[in-house]
Amino acid sequence: MISNKRIVFVYDLLHPLHVKFMKSVGCDFTPLSKKIPKNYDAYIVEGTYIKPLLMRKVGKIAKNKKIVTLISDPRLFYLDIGKKFDFKKERMVKYPRFRALIAKRLIKELDGVICTSELTASLFRKFNKKSPLMIAPGFVFKKKFRKISKIKPNLSNKNILFVGHGPDFYCKGLDLLIETFKQIKKEFPDAKLYILGKWEVREEWKSDGIYFEGEQNLEPYLKKCSLGVHLGRGEAFGINILETMLAGIPTLVSEYTGAKQVVKIVGPKLVVPLNKDIVVKRIVDYFKSSLNYKERLSKKCKKTAKEFNEEGILKKFKNDFPKFVKQVGN
Repeated sequence: MISNKRIVFVYDLLHPLHVKFMKSVGCDFTPLSKKIPKNYDAYIVEGTYIKPLLMRKVGKIAKNKKIVTLISDPRLFYLDIGKKFDFKKERMVKYPRFRALIAKRLIKELDGVICTSELTASLFRKFNKKSPLMIAPGFVFKKKFRKISKIKPNLSNKNILFVGHGPDFYCKGLDLLIETFKQIKKEFPDAKLYILGKWEVREEWKSDGIYFEGEQNLEPYLKKCSLGVHLGRGEAFGINILETMLAGIPTLVSEYTGAKQVVKIVGPKLVVPLNKDIVVKRIVDYFKSSLNYKERLSKKCKKTAKEFNEEGILKKFKNDFPKFVKQVGN
């Protein structure tokens, strides 16, 4: 119960981060797949917004009820560029024109939005200039935080680490990372790229020095890599970036990766455009830099990532949420 309002979190995938946020402010929970109950003042919907807004239009949700969406995926980025990832075909396709028109029209009717990064917030403002907006960045869970923060990486090698799950390789920037690494391998023959997460490995991705490791314990890889890279295209945040930084591994990200707001605190050169030549040059420059320089970056990464701990982020969310609810109500 917040500000005497009954609020329910309508979940789809039930991301553990979202569970923590919603439980911290006392929201009820109901799955999107079931009939949405009518006896709430506000509905916070995970990911989608089209279904609940259409339900309100036809009276299945009362007109005076408030609808908020929590966005932590690349849907706004895809809506903006007019393309989307087709999960059946596993490739990028043109965004269906009619669906795009509906999405752009309905997004203006949202009563509020919770975004996981400044990047997602800026994309939302392209389509909706007025609705109340709240930013709730990611964090590393307590147990993992304690373990990872104690790690000392090997900064003298040429090993790169990427963590992320498929099949949406475009959002994760995996295709660009692989093409980039092939260039890096020419400059540094001993370089290795470790890719952690669920992937159906394509033939064209296979190359000398690239290791698809599947789902693995992260810690051994944090100890043997000197650089993290995530070239996201619309990646809403990327908790894995906080994890590599917390381990003291300098991490390079694209300007379309939500966690860039954390990375740029360490150094602006660690945020790159989606340009293979520039990415290659930044990685080469890093590998050629002195150990002393890498150690300074490593310490700054640890210090910065420690600010994004579970207790601190949830405390801020709990403090900010009542103000946000009041704005939504108005």
